[in-house]
Amino acid sequence: MIKKIYIDESGYTGHNYLDVDQPIFAVSSTDINPQDAEAILKKSFPNYKGREFKLGNIWNSVNHQGLNLFSKLFEEHSSCTFTYYVDKNYLVLIHMVEWLIEPHQTRAGIDFYADGYCRKLTNYLHYLLTVVESNKLLPEMVKEYQLFSRKPNLLALDKLKIKFEKFSEIIQHPIAKSIIRDMAIMCEHLPKITDIEDFKSTNELHLTTFLSSICWWRQNFTEDFHVIHDVSSNFKRQIDIWYKVTNSQVPPYLHPLGDGSFVQYPLRVLETISQNSEDNYSIQFCDIVAGLCTKYLDNRVVGNQRIFLQKIMAGGLLKMKVNGLRPERIFPEGPPKKRTGPDAVDLMSKNIGRQ
Repeated sequence: MIKKIYIDESGYTGHNYLDVDQPIFAVSSTDINPQDAEAILKKSFPNYKGREFKLGNIWNSVNHQGLNLFSKLFEEHSSCTFTYYVDKNYLVLIHMVEWLIEPHQTRAGIDFYADGYCRKLTNYLHYLLTVVESNKLLPEMVKEYQLFSRKPNLLALDKLKIKFEKFSEIIQHPIAKSIIRDMAIMCEHLPKITDIEDFKSTNELHLTTFLSSICWWRQNFTEDFHVIHDVSSNFKRQIDIWYKVTNSQVPPYLHPLGDGSFVQYPLRVLETISQNSEDNYSIQFCDIVAGLCTKYLDNRVVGNQRIFLQKIMAGGLLKMKVNGLRPERIFPEGPPKKRTGPDAVDLMSKNIGRQ
């Protein structure tokens, strides 16, 4: 039996994760068929005149009042719609921890991803740098790392090392100071363990969020999948990797995820189809849901717009299934586990490579 999953995103700003106008990226997916999606959209926005329903057109027009009805009609489908969101500033911090802390930990025999340790450590570092520390250096730190990762070379890496050494001198909390100092040290060793040019690919956003979405569907449903996405999506740039990871030829195994949960491979995506969103109401439905999520999670939306947005979400959208990357008060409860076998990265490489 095949389950069709329709998917679309909101908040994409290319490789610039620090765009102040779009701090949140979200991918929404649903199995609502185009006929039902069409009925919801046309009932919610009966006076809409555009070629396709898009939140950007609805939000700043007389049609925005229809979002209240949209949310109420959505509630019936809340169990079969999922949104994965990303706080892009926080994602940069995760990348810093993954690339400038994890390699040393792994060589020391640590399973850095077991039980979500990487995410928990990043949460704790974020807390120390934003709540405990008075210097509030985090925005400057993620900015410097993003500058390097977008145009990686040895000179830029050396500048990053010097910056992080200075940051570690300013930071007062001993644990935060130690972590940032270790990041500076890793900048020296990084060229020995990886190709610096590869850092360009670490700024990819679509593949990881689309995969995270499909992992949720696999965790909750047993059918094989067809995935239908907008033909204009930047997701297509890494479609070859997507095919390798999601196809049914991947050997069966239980894969650990960043939040500490597991998903059963293969993901069993039998077909991935690009379709013009103008011709697919389910994709348009996802555009509106994803756009509302990016606004709801954006702390810059305040005043009357925040009040209106809260009313919309309370109408039914808050019952949607969600997961994502944002700072949380979930910290390590002790030291990381010792490595007893392949970690999450090794498992992925091993099993994808066996096809």
